[in-house]
Amino acid sequence: MCGEGIARTPIGGRKRRGRFTMLFPPRCQRVTAWGSDVAKPDDSLPVMNRVIAIFRRSRRLSMLLVGALASLALAGSVVYALGGFTATIINTGNSAASGTIVLSETQGATTCLSTASDAISTNSNNCSTINLFGSATALEPGVANSVTVAFKNVGVNNASSFLATPGSCTAGDNSATAPYYGTDTANFCSEVDVTIENATTGKCVYPAGPGLCPALSSTDTLATLASAAPISFGSLAASATDSVVISAGLDNSATNADQGLAAAENLTWTLGQ
Repeated sequence: MCGEGIARTPIGGRKRRGRFTMLFPPRCQRVTAWGSDVAKPDDSLPVMNRVIAIFRRSRRLSMLLVGALASLALAGSVVYALGGFTATIINTGNSAASGTIVLSETQGATTCLSTASDAISTNSNNCSTINLFGSATALEPGVANSVTVAFKNVGVNNASSFLATPGSCTAGDNSATAPYYGTDTANFCSEVDVTIENATTGKCVYPAGPGLCPALSSTDTLATLASAAPISFGSLAASATDSVVISAGLDNSATNADQGLAAAENLTWTLGQ
C-alpha cells in the first residue's frame, strides 16, 4: 500500500465484474506538484505489465505450436509407413551343398574304398587285401599271372580324371620259400614284366597303346613302371566302372639268382575333378 499522499498504481491489473484485480503488488511513485509532494501513479508500469503478459502468452503459444507440429510430423510418418502398395518375396528354401567322389576297388568278394568310413575326412585309404600282381608266390619264367579289378565312382559327382600313380619297386626274400632265397635282389624288379589294360575301353594304358596290351616282355617291367608318369584312364562318371586287368610274370631271362625273391610296388589310384 502507498503511504499518505501516495497514489497506488496497479501493475498488470484488469477489471472483472466491476472489480479491479491486481496481478502484481501496487507500486507508487512520489512526485512533486504545485510545490508540495503529491503521489502520482507510475504510468510506465501498466505498459511493462502488458509487455510481460504478452511475452508469457507468446511462450505458451510457442510451446503449443511446437507440440502441434511434432504431432503432425508423427502422424505423417505413420501414414507414410502404413500407406502405399508393397510386394514382397522371401526365399526360405535357399541352400548350397557339396557332392562326393568316392572310389571303390573290388576284386572278387573283396572291396576297398577311398574313405575309411561313411564320415569322409581325407578320402584316402590303404588297401592291403587286394594284391594287384596276383599274390603269386611261385612264379615261373615266361608264365603270366593276371588279375582283374573293378574301379567304380560311388560318389554323386563325375570325376574328370582317373589316374594310377606307381610307387618305387623294392625286392627282397620270398618268405614262402624260406630258408632258400636268391641273391639277385638288386635286379629282380627288372625281371618282373607287367602290363595294365583298361578292359572297359579295350585299350592298353601301360604300355600306352590304341588297343589291347601286348604280351609280356622285358621292355615293360616293374622297374620301368616305377619311373613312369601317372597313368591316365580318362574320366570316370558317377556310378561308372572301369575294369582293369593287370598282368605280371617272371621274364624269360630270369636266372637261378632270381629264385626265392619277391618284388613289391605300390599303385595309387586317384579320382579328381
